[in-house]
Amino acid sequence: MTQQRRATMTKWALIVGNVTFGLFLAGYALFGLDGVGRTYLTGEKTTAKVQNCIPPSSSKGSDRCSGTWKLAGGSRGTGEIELAEDVDEGKAVAVRATKTVAVKADGQAVLWASASGIAVFSLGIFFLLVGPWKVRRLFAGRGIDQHGTRDSRVHS
Repeated sequence: MTQQRRATMTKWALIVGNVTFGLFLAGYALFGLDGVGRTYLTGEKTTAKVQNCIPPSSSKGSDRCSGTWKLAGGSRGTGEIELAEDVDEGKAVAVRATKTVAVKADGQAVLWASASGIAVFSLGIFFLLVGPWKVRRLFAGRGIDQHGTRDSRVHS
C-alpha cells in the first residue's frame, strides 16, 4: 500500500470516527441519559400526591419518592416522582408528568439535573462539527490534499 493511499484511508477513518463518536454522544444524551429533562419538557403540567419517600442508601444519593397524579385526559399516572424529597411526603406538589413518571416542576433543579446530559450533547455536536474540519486541516498541513495525493506546493 502506498503512503498516499494509507494517508487517505487514515484521514477518512478519522473523519468517520469523529462523526460516529459525535452521533453516539449526542444520541446518548438525547435518548438515554436524561430522562428527567425529557419528562420535564414533554410531560404535562399537573399536581401529584407524594405517597412515600425512601431515603438514599448512600450519602451521595437522593430520596426515591413515588406517588400518583391525574393527567388531562382523565387517566391516572403512578410511579416515581423525580426530584421530590422526603419533606414532600404526604403533600401535593406541582409536577410535569407522563403516564409512568413525573418530575417535580422546579425548572432550576431540572436544569442542574440535566447539566450532564447537556454537556455530553454539546460535546457530541462539537465532534460532529469540528472533528472532520480539524482532520482535514491536519492533513492539509502535512501536504495531503482532499484527494489524498501529495500537494506539490508543500513538498517542492
